[in-house]
Amino acid sequence: MRVPRRPAGKATHDGRLAPDHASPETVRATTGGPALTSQRRPSAIHAIGTVAVPVADPQRALDFYAGVLGFETRRDVTFGPGARWIEVAPRGAATTIALTPPGGRTAGVDTGIRLLSDDCAKDHASLQAQGVDVGEIARWPGVPPMFHLHDPDGNTLYVVEASGSSPEARTEP
Repeated sequence: MRVPRRPAGKATHDGRLAPDHASPETVRATTGGPALTSQRRPSAIHAIGTVAVPVADPQRALDFYAGVLGFETRRDVTFGPGARWIEVAPRGAATTIALTPPGGRTAGVDTGIRLLSDDCAKDHASLQAQGVDVGEIARWPGVPPMFHLHDPDGNTLYVVEASGSSPEARTEP
């Protein structure tokens, strides 16, 4: 697979590039903002731990994520008056999905969550056979096959075939 070359230059606050040899003063003068250099202090943030998905019925959501998708339950505790904090994840995954009470939000959102699959077509057929609301498999040159699904609350998640798993995801050098 051919990896595109990064254009030479320093990234600026607005994404433009200045030459690698440019001083911070030159970058500021030519782009109107500071260069993003290694002089900035790095953050202590090092991972994505949990993403939240609003659900109206925690047990129904847990039945779907654990029973239908096959995720393991990492946490299921009561907090507040009758509320539950539930975290689920694919086996071995570092990041969890918290099935949270909607609070001021409504369920039925596009979560933006991309779940990885070794066989997108197989998972699509299996989920469809179980009655899950799934979209068609999208296939574009150079992009891995993917489809969307809806959980019982109408939240949208995406299943994407892991890079390099399928012929569609590969490009010639």
